Amino acid sequence: MREVAADQKAAIEESDIRSAGLAVAKRAYSMYKRESYEAVLLVAALRGEHHATELAGGDLILSIHPSVQALLAATSAPRERRIDREVSRDVVERLLRISEFRKAYEPEE
Repeated sequence: MREVAADQKAAIEESDIRSAGLAVAKRAYSMYKRESYEAVLLVAALRGEHHATELAGGDLILSIHPSVQALLAATSAPRERRIDREVSRDVVERLLRISEFRKAYEPEE
């Protein structure tokens, strides 16, 4: 039986949802590196500059919409390696209440 509106029942904040894709991408990146996969991750659908800055320094490909590219060019966003900084564990714990996030974040289960 399919869960109905699981995200509405999980007490998840919008800021948590904004971190969901980052958490999955960072987790996948760490798994690829740990297992020495030859494949390179392609991360798309970046919705804001925070997505690009939080993935900075990774050996991956980012597909960045021109409007986000313009934001990055016009901002004084940090230009430092952040790919290895995990999304806050309390945010991940809240997101794990959503079955679709859990499937993406913990593919072995």
